[in-house]
Amino acid sequence: MYKVLTIEDEEGVRSNIQEILELSGFDPIVACNGEEGIELACKYQPHLIICDLMMPKLDGYDVLKRLRKEEKMATTPFIFLTAKADRAALRQGMELGADDYLTKPFTPDELLKAINIRLAKQEFQVEKIRKSSLYEVECLRKKLMTQWQQLNRTWHRAQRGIISLNGEIGRVQRDRRNISLLLYLASSFAGISFFSVWFLFLSDRWSNSSPHYLLIPYIATEQHCLQENERVWEHNACWELENPAHF
Repeated sequence: MYKVLTIEDEEGVRSNIQEILELSGFDPIVACNGEEGIELACKYQPHLIICDLMMPKLDGYDVLKRLRKEEKMATTPFIFLTAKADRAALRQGMELGADDYLTKPFTPDELLKAINIRLAKQEFQVEKIRKSSLYEVECLRKKLMTQWQQLNRTWHRAQRGIISLNGEIGRVQRDRRNISLLLYLASSFAGISFFSVWFLFLSDRWSNSSPHYLLIPYIATEQHCLQENERVWEHNACWELENPAHF
């Protein structure tokens, strides 16, 4: 049931409007002045407001100005009641945001026709906004779905890249083990001590990222020691040949 607020200082007009609305299936709310009308409008939030233009204390213009500043009442249909057909006055009301006006006296049919037209227009605007919001939500949903699909494809490509990388890492590890074995065999023929080769072999077991170039000084040291030993042996042999009396 639609709630219709009537703000009218003339009791006879106010009572007639209230009776017409009740008989037509509306829920009427009445106020006898502008201040009371603003208070009831904020309290009940009616679907439509009918307001007299000329009232003491607070006229229809001021009521409309103050209600349009309220967020919940900013778009509520507003119909002016006026006893004067002054075009300038009516134009002023329309510029402030009034939706329609009725000139006193008016018939019940004129009143109900104005109310129904404004309520239908309001419903159309609300439905239009709702459809527009649904359209925007649908566009946003499609956009998010597209982004999700792109991220999903990127994720699958990254997974394939990780699998390929793991295969490369395994191949490198196998190559390192093979190289370690070849170094061991080569060292056996080169005369490098078993300790250096075993240390090289263990380094591959300790860490897959062990830098093999760090073992070069150890191998070089072993080779240097062998060379020094050979020179010492050669010197001793020569000295023994030159000094046989010492033996």
